[in-house]
Amino acid sequence: MDFSHRTTAYLESLQSKLIKSGYEIEHIDFNKEIFCINKVEHWKKRNGKIAKVYHHFRKYYQLPKEMIKYRQITKTGYSNSWVWADDPEYKYQVNQKYITKEDREELLTIYKSLTPIH
Repeated sequence: MDFSHRTTAYLESLQSKLIKSGYEIEHIDFNKEIFCINKVEHWKKRNGKIAKVYHHFRKYYQLPKEMIKYRQITKTGYSNSWVWADDPEYKYQVNQKYITKEDREELLTIYKSLTPIH
């Protein structure tokens, strides 16, 4: 649910309670080496369901190159070619970029010292 002036009024009309409010990494673009941080609030409704409210400020920051790690994963592909009629499934390996959980938490703690890109 996106934040607006009606969002909190709606949640309060449902007798919702704010559980926690904090910042989360919303998007990581490994090609441009940037990441996006956004404020997220968790509200618990009267029926027990959790509503996540996303604020709109979304700021992008430069991702440190030393935090990017590589791993090899195996992907499965399917061929439509008549040559592979017996077994159309094939497997190949791809290098994948990722960030560890500890690095994500570190980015959330140091993001205030970083300058936003746009």
